[in-house]
Amino acid sequence: MTGVTRGGTLQREDGPTIAYDVAGHGPLVVLVHGLTSFRQSWDPVTTLLAEEFTCVRLDLRGHGASSRAAEYSMLSLVGDVRALVEEVALGEPAIVGHSLGASIAAVYAAAHGARAVVCVDESLRFGELAGLVQAHAEDLCSQRTMQAVLSIDRALGLEPYSGVEEIERRVLAFPREIVLGIWEALLSTPPEQLTAIAEAILPRIAAPLLSLHGSPPPPDYAAWLTGLARAARVETWNGTGHMLHLVNPDQFVARVRPLLADTRDDHRVIGP
Repeated sequence: MTGVTRGGTLQREDGPTIAYDVAGHGPLVVLVHGLTSFRQSWDPVTTLLAEEFTCVRLDLRGHGASSRAAEYSMLSLVGDVRALVEEVALGEPAIVGHSLGASIAAVYAAAHGARAVVCVDESLRFGELAGLVQAHAEDLCSQRTMQAVLSIDRALGLEPYSGVEEIERRVLAFPREIVLGIWEALLSTPPEQLTAIAEAILPRIAAPLLSLHGSPPPPDYAAWLTGLARAARVETWNGTGHMLHLVNPDQFVARVRPLLADTRDDHRVIGP
């Protein structure tokens, strides 16, 4: 991304080093990529956002320039984001996450608070992805792990993104043990139990939450989510697919910019 003002690595207590970079000025926005991806995938979005926000991006453990780890649980991934927020010390963040990053963003907001949350093409009803992953369990646990991951990605709808071939090459070359570590809970836990966890977590999110989808979620999903996270809103951009933020980054940034803005000053007390 042009405009990166600094980058660095953060040493985590449980072993891995987390690579990150910072660009722009203004309210803090942390951007979290999806499984098998890396922080530079946000370039088309952060180039636009950095005009008025401080954009901080990290490579998840085991991804990009971050090192591998012994632990890949959701709590460890959220802990990496929290450690980075504390490292940059720029106040309460807004969190934008794509796919796996969307789940991380929601769990972060529930655990630590956030100014706003944007979840890009990921169901926060965690049992839904678990059902899809468990349907591929035999292949995932064989030597065909990454072919199975690619099948799951295709089922999520990679078109009409122009970089599909690049994604496919990246997925097939990605270390299978990292995917199996991150998806361990999805593979080993009944979907209804994971959904119950989501239903316990989501009411803790007080911030505005925008759940954007490139294809329609289940018909009852919007009512389910807004019934749990009262400041949530669900929108579908039909035909834009799983990579909707990269299919039209200008439209994406125009939509999320007001949500990410720090409007707390709007509630200041004005004296006589």
